Amino acid sequence: MITVASRMISKLAHHRRLLHRKSILLFLCLLMTALPSAAQTSGESACTQQKIEAVRLPDLNIPRASSIAFFANGEVVLVGGHTNGFVPSATAEYLKDGKWHLVKTAYEHDDGLYVPLKSGKVLIGGGHEKSLGIGQTFPTEYYNPVEHSFEGFGCLDTKRALAQALELDSGKVVIAGNWYADDAVEMFDGKATFSHVKKLAPGFVSPYIFQISADNAVIFGSQDIHGKPIKSDSVYRLKGEPFSVPLFKDWHPCMSFNRPCASNSFVGNKQKGIYAYLFMVMNDEGQMAVAKMESTKGEEVPRFSLLPVKQTIPMKSQWGSEIVYYGSVIVDDRAGKGYVIGFDKDCRYYVLCINNVRAEKDITLTLCYTEPLTDIGDGVPVLTGEGNIVVAGGITGSNFYPKSTAYMLCLGEKSEAQASGTGWLPWIVLTAMVLLAALLYVLLCRKRTEDNPAETPDCCDESEKHLFQRISTLMDNEKSYLRSDLKLSDVSALLSTNSRYVSEAIRNQCGSSFTQFVNGYRVEHAKRLMRENPDRKITEIAVFSGFSGESSFFRTFKTFTGLTPKEWIAQNG
Repeated sequence: MITVASRMISKLAHHRRLLHRKSILLFLCLLMTALPSAAQTSGESACTQQKIEAVRLPDLNIPRASSIAFFANGEVVLVGGHTNGFVPSATAEYLKDGKWHLVKTAYEHDDGLYVPLKSGKVLIGGGHEKSLGIGQTFPTEYYNPVEHSFEGFGCLDTKRALAQALELDSGKVVIAGNWYADDAVEMFDGKATFSHVKKLAPGFVSPYIFQISADNAVIFGSQDIHGKPIKSDSVYRLKGEPFSVPLFKDWHPCMSFNRPCASNSFVGNKQKGIYAYLFMVMNDEGQMAVAKMESTKGEEVPRFSLLPVKQTIPMKSQWGSEIVYYGSVIVDDRAGKGYVIGFDKDCRYYVLCINNVRAEKDITLTLCYTEPLTDIGDGVPVLTGEGNIVVAGGITGSNFYPKSTAYMLCLGEKSEAQASGTGWLPWIVLTAMVLLAALLYVLLCRKRTEDNPAETPDCCDESEKHLFQRISTLMDNEKSYLRSDLKLSDVSALLSTNSRYVSEAIRNQCGSSFTQFVNGYRVEHAKRLMRENPDRKITEIAVFSGFSGESSFFRTFKTFTGLTPKEWIAQNG
């Protein structure tokens, strides 16, 4: 009896300790959840301002403005535009190994259109026919970022300049927009043919084209074909009649020539049938705001609304200068932010950061600024794989004298640690409390293990399983493994957790390292590409599957399958 009683008392005491520790953990979780909200309340009305570094990159080989700019195969690429004398240039250049490499294009594309394709290539077309920005052109070509080559293959249905394009889920591409000429919507079949869909009246310069379903899109703009402002609440559809947007009665889409394609502004989830994009709007008083277009599966008409941002966008700098924002919202999913570029009369550059950009609430703003950069142009901003923004070429005055300079606006962890302005104290307190909570948690789990070495905390098991599910979802839905430079720290940053937790979750749940886990996804992706495209070059398969090179691909593929890629194709072709 005494032995049984003592065992019962010991068991009850053990359960009491577990309950007590779980209560402490619950308290710490609540404390950590509440602290960020408390830290933000001190700055709800004012936008935090922060100085960032602008790093001078090597100059371009050719001064150029109105060029196409994008990020492909881990490189910043500029295509076409016009050079000194306002003369179109049939060249392109890409930044690699600290140097701009110059290549020839098939055609000139001054104010041309581009769209990254699922195939890994980039479709490029149109532009001005003559010097001085006169006329429009038909030619189209592909850019292969692996081989750095251009291949002309066809022509647009409507000759265009200052147009926009968007690839649909089917691989077809919607194209619209023009300059001083009639406008119409046309469709590229994804292979070689461009065909007319419908006329657009009055037509747009560099319109917004947003996907609203697997095979449909909306088209609207801020400027007519002569560059004059449009204030209309009507929005066109690829399929269906135009419809009215109540938001556009008070807030009008912002005018912008230098704008990346719409895929840079995507904040939806296609796997769940959610199509959503961010863009900038302005009211009659000149105040700007961030707007969102969202459409879910089954909806014929998308919803337009203002993003629930806590602060007002600063239209003037702390020095009293007007800030001119240009371009569109560039979304960096890894950082969970959206960026809008601007400058003032002193040639100081600004990056408006929209923090927590995919959330439904607690969205805040940070205004980053640089020192005056007297030799920087207004080139199209390009988001790099490291989360910085490159601005290359452009003008600051005359189209006859474009810039050859290039700068990188540093938006990484180092610049964020140098934040200036108000709001330091709450975050210092938050950091201290988070560290304290982490320390208490470690001590608690260690004590519990000492009490019963064979026992693993059940709360850790469940949280680890949940974390692994989130990691798998990230790979399945976002296809992060296609980034050849993907690191453990990148995944932990995307999931707002610690790198060690991610590594342990992968090792404990599937018995592999982080690298093996990611390479498993890459190998499966490569198999799909080889099965669907057996004639595609192995080098392309490797790069498009997220491998850094062909040798790495061969080695990893054989480790996973026991076969070389060619042997696998022979057996599974």
